[in-house]
Amino acid sequence: MPGTHRTPSGRAYLWAVPVAGLLTLAWAIWDVREHPPSNYWLALAVLTAFTGSFTVKVPGMVARLSVSEPFVFAATLLFGPAAGTITVAIDACVMSLRLMPSLRTPHRVLFNIGTLVVSVSVSSGVFFALTGIDHRAPQYPSLNDFIWPLYVFTACCFFINSGLVALALSVERGKSPFEIWRQQFMWLSVNYFAGGSVAALIVVYARTVDLAILGIVIPLVAISYLTFRTTLGRLDDANRHLSEVNTLYLSTIETLAMAIDAKDQVTHGHIRRVQRYAVGLARALGIRDERQLRAIEAAALLHDMGKLAIPEFILNKPGKLTPSEFSVMKTHAALGADILSSIRFPYPVVPIVRYHHENWDGTGYPEGIRGADIPIGARILSVVDCYDALTSDRPYRPAMDADQAIDILTQRRGKMYDPLVVDAFVRAHATLCVQADADKVPAVLLGPPQEHPPASSPSQTEILTPHAAPLQSLRLLACLAPFPSAPPLRSVCLQLVDSLRAIATFDTAALFVVSEQSTEIEALFVEGSAAAAMASARIPVGEQLTGWVTAHRTSVWNSDAALDLSSVASKAALVLGSSMPLCVNDTVVGALTLYGQAGQEVTVEQRRALESLLPTIAATLSDALQRPWVSIDCRPLHIRDAALAAMDSLLSHNRLSSAQAFGSALAITMDGETPDTQRTQLSFDSAVRYVATLLSPRNADNRCVLRLGHGHLILCALDGASTDALVAEAEVATRVRSLLPFTFSMTPVGTSLELQDRVRR
Repeated sequence: MPGTHRTPSGRAYLWAVPVAGLLTLAWAIWDVREHPPSNYWLALAVLTAFTGSFTVKVPGMVARLSVSEPFVFAATLLFGPAAGTITVAIDACVMSLRLMPSLRTPHRVLFNIGTLVVSVSVSSGVFFALTGIDHRAPQYPSLNDFIWPLYVFTACCFFINSGLVALALSVERGKSPFEIWRQQFMWLSVNYFAGGSVAALIVVYARTVDLAILGIVIPLVAISYLTFRTTLGRLDDANRHLSEVNTLYLSTIETLAMAIDAKDQVTHGHIRRVQRYAVGLARALGIRDERQLRAIEAAALLHDMGKLAIPEFILNKPGKLTPSEFSVMKTHAALGADILSSIRFPYPVVPIVRYHHENWDGTGYPEGIRGADIPIGARILSVVDCYDALTSDRPYRPAMDADQAIDILTQRRGKMYDPLVVDAFVRAHATLCVQADADKVPAVLLGPPQEHPPASSPSQTEILTPHAAPLQSLRLLACLAPFPSAPPLRSVCLQLVDSLRAIATFDTAALFVVSEQSTEIEALFVEGSAAAAMASARIPVGEQLTGWVTAHRTSVWNSDAALDLSSVASKAALVLGSSMPLCVNDTVVGALTLYGQAGQEVTVEQRRALESLLPTIAATLSDALQRPWVSIDCRPLHIRDAALAAMDSLLSHNRLSSAQAFGSALAITMDGETPDTQRTQLSFDSAVRYVATLLSPRNADNRCVLRLGHGHLILCALDGASTDALVAEAEVATRVRSLLPFTFSMTPVGTSLELQDRVRR
């Protein structure tokens, strides 16, 4: 009898019963040999063995019903304890043959024999002691002489047998033996008393086993067996149907819980932990009613059902809600109860869901009830709900440790929470945490990782533009003669922000892009009062406001600007931050964040307009990121001369000394032809893109690509990068050699004269 809850005393008990049964059976065999009963006993023993093979499994229980009790009791009353003990041992052996092979172990069979042998032996001794009848030659003139001792005999036999088995199951399962007996065996007493009644008729009105007695008793036994079999068969079908319905019911609850968990991304996994906490705390408080426990278990999964009706910009907003947003959030308890009220739960689930945000002192919502008027399940749920929220990470704060969370619960004891529930939670905290242990879900970027590691970038230095006119001339040329044809990145960003100001009111706009490592987002373009402070700012993906939005692809409106800006927010008087993810297909390319001062909230109408524009903004930004450089088509002669003059001025300027040029240039030649001219042109354009994608968005305004003709271009660095660093960047383009019909050759251009010679060649 394997089990995991056995104690030394429990193991001793499981062996003591078979030993006592074997000793009692040995005594009975010796007594029968010394005082052989009549052949009538042998007939009763045969009938016992025959009817003992007809047993019925009780659905949902470990017990089996048999119709052999009348013959066992009759043999005991007519021939004494020893004969009755041997008869019931035969009955136990026959019934053991009906057990499943996994349960038909020697120890289990001996234990079953022992319980029956001991119960019949002890009970028969009590019976004969009460009646004063000689068990060697019993006489029963009428029922009045032994009816009450017979009831005692039957009751003793039932209680001893069922009690010994219940105690064994308690040792195996670690549960209360009384609860097991009450649930599994109590109602089986009817079968024992029915068997005792038939046995009384046999011992009074039949002296031998003949056809007459068989003609009366056998039909009664057959009717009992068929009644048991039919009734219990229907009960088994009903239980099976109930189990299927219950499985469907639980599956529906699980599905609803997953829907809630999927929408409420801030608290991912929250409801599963709360369920484990709530059920464990209910048991710690001494709640044993199965309906109440089931109600708490279901309500814990469904307590946030109303959040399905809460707008996502409120539900998943990191930071403090505004008063109007919080008033909307408070409706989720009543909304959830109203949604669930259409389901006919077999347990009181709806009241727990409706009142799980009510406070002990009456300051909660939705109805402001107080004290014991709040259902016990709701009081339990409110405590564990708060604890799990405090010990979970939020975008606006890290998770608290257990001691800090318990301190807060203790401070709210008697105000928000039931003192008894808080005390029980504190006492059982360690055990509850083990039961409710769940993995934290880290914030991750939902875009694909890059195929190749990024090339090392040169160290960044302060950008100096002593001659703004030549640089602006190049940008003007890029607009007039771009290559490939697309507006420069900065122009795209400026035009975007100007257009956004016509839609929403804000102070500062920031465009963030995913960095090469996909673990941070960097500020690509910032326009507004915080532009200088946020230049080249980086935010880890999944953290702060914009990082969280990038990781979860969920817009957040009117949150706290300090989540991104920290001290910069107070200096610039920025208090509001609204961030939107920018996605192209299944890839996150960045985020758009608008920072505003007090009173510059993004309204619902503005949110809808901005949300509808996000796909277009993301696609435009993604396309611009593919061509972030200043690109000029220098094939027309007048464009070539203008570009030459501007580049000559920039590259010839000494920034620190005459030995250090302001910029550097790299000539790239792609040799190779294919029969398909159009294909060659497209391949060349692709190669230019590969070269350009090496440029960080932060350097885009300071790099220039000049197209001289088919297969020839010059990459210029206007930010002080060395020629070696420029070569290192461009060499990564060789990874596409296997895909393009070109060979690459790169020649550094060190002076403006070399550049002039290369351009005019």
